[in-house]
This record gives sequence, structure tokens and C-alpha cells, in this order.
Amino acid sequence: AKAISTIKAESGRTISRLKQQACDYRKYEIEVRLKYREEKEQLQKSNNNITDKMSEQIKKLKKELAKKEEKLRQTKNTQQKSLDTAMKASMLTLRIMQKKSNNSSSPSLSVNSSSSSKKRKHSNDR
Repeated sequence: AKAISTIKAESGRTISRLKQQACDYRKYEIEVRLKYREEKEQLQKSNNNITDKMSEQIKKLKKELAKKEEKLRQTKNTQQKSLDTAMKASMLTLRIMQKKSNNSSSPSLSVNSSSSSKKRKHSNDR
């Protein structure tokens, strides 16, 4: 009877110890899952922050690029207008100089030039 009571006591302690270990394991498992979930959420927040910052950076760079492209377009247009104005001025100056040279040329020169062109025509006809 004493041996049976000792065995019962031993098995009771073993059962209690196993129950305690199972309880401790469940606590540990819950802690690990919570910790994992918290770390996962932190990583997700961090990734979201990085993504948001990158998106903002991309938007900022796109705006800067658009401004620079517009400035370049304006500069190009201004340079083209300046070039056109300079070309018109040059052509006008050239016309004025040609008119002056035509007006100041002697009649004998103009006769000679027309007669030389007639000579060329005759030589081409042959």
C-alpha cells in the first residue's frame, strides 16, 4: 500500500510537472508569435516609410526635371528668336547694300553686264 501511494505521489508530481511544462511551452509559443507579429508589423511600417520616401523623392525629381525641360525649351525658343532676328537683320543689311551698289553702279557697267549675258545666250544657242 505504501508503494502504491508512493507511485501515485510520484505520478501526480510528474503529471503536475508535465502540465506546468505544457503551460510554460504555450506561454513561450504565444510570446514568440507576438514577437514575430510585432517584428513583422515593424518591418511593414519601415517598408511603407521607405516606399513613401522613395515616392516623394521620385515626384520631387520629376518636378525638377519638368522645370529644367521647360527652362531649356524657353532658352531654345529665345535663342531661335535671336537667331531669326539676326538673320533678318543680316538679310536686310545685305539688301540695302545691294540696292546701294546697284544705284551707285555706272550705266556702262550695267550695259556691259547685260551685253555679256547676251553673248552667253548666243554662245549657248550655238
